Amino acid sequence: GLRESLQALRRDPAAAALWLGAGEALLLSHRPDPAAYAFRRAVSLAPNSPPVLLQAANFFLRSGRPADALPLTSRILSLIRDYDPVVFLAYSRSGLSIPPLLRDAIPPDPAAARAFFEYPLSSPPPNAPDAAAPAAVWTFLRAHHYDTPPLAARYLDFLLARRLYPAAAAFWSDWAAPPPSPNLLFNPSFESPFSGPRFDWTLSHSPHVSEDRDPSARSGSWSLRLTFDGAENIAYHGISQTLPVTPGPFHFRAWLKLDRLTTDQGLAFRLFDPISPSRLDLRTPMLTGTLDWTPVDLAFTVRPGTNLLQIEPLREPSWKFDNKLAGTAWIDALELTRAR
Repeated sequence: GLRESLQALRRDPAAAALWLGAGEALLLSHRPDPAAYAFRRAVSLAPNSPPVLLQAANFFLRSGRPADALPLTSRILSLIRDYDPVVFLAYSRSGLSIPPLLRDAIPPDPAAARAFFEYPLSSPPPNAPDAAAPAAVWTFLRAHHYDTPPLAARYLDFLLARRLYPAAAAFWSDWAAPPPSPNLLFNPSFESPFSGPRFDWTLSHSPHVSEDRDPSARSGSWSLRLTFDGAENIAYHGISQTLPVTPGPFHFRAWLKLDRLTTDQGLAFRLFDPISPSRLDLRTPMLTGTLDWTPVDLAFTVRPGTNLLQIEPLREPSWKFDNKLAGTAWIDALELTRAR
């Protein structure tokens, strides 16, 4: 009770834990101002103790005093990452909007800001926030140069999972900043290392296949090299890129070079709607054997209802006795353009 807490404080007034106990007892006795003094005293005695800071911050948040609480939680975030989920949960329950939290509750620390951004992205709907809150935090990260390719990938997945396709396209256009071009594909000749988001090339990590950028190119300085080790009759759904599309006619072209690609089932490209393949699922002609740079083309129409298009090299399993795929393929100079 309150009497016991005060008696303990008289015996040891330098103990932060006793001031916390007194603060809770005073709060229960409906004496908020003395309770606030007790919590401040506890913080002054243990200014770098996350448990003390958190308990005091919770008191101030419950009491409707965010100006007193947020510097304490910000200090916790600057001291240790282990308290991130507890602090961010307190923020989500506080009712405070994102701007004051970014201004007062996140220390000038890239790790803390990135953790604050990632925290809600893993929450499934309906517990996850709407897109406005992550968008505000992403803008903050961009302004402070805290954004990274892995964070961009997480944010893009967040937007796509909620089918916010225009927002995803706008985000990607801002973050990736591709040069204006009729070609809708990003990094179409593999001139840049893969950054991770689905709107860039995403490695499949398939067994028995290596996927690498290669300095043997039809145009530019790089191509994509696929090396099949000949150990299995693999079904290969390879490195892929997803992009937002709107209804209309399109034309796809890619260049392939093959070196002793075995079996009757070689390599093709698959273009499909990853949300509903029944709406759109197309393949280019399959190539096998040894070939110099050869184009493959496909004209097609995107119908209403398809918002995303995924492109990937594809190899179907062979039904022949000699069915283990070996050899090398190079891919370069992919184009996806709107047809006139």
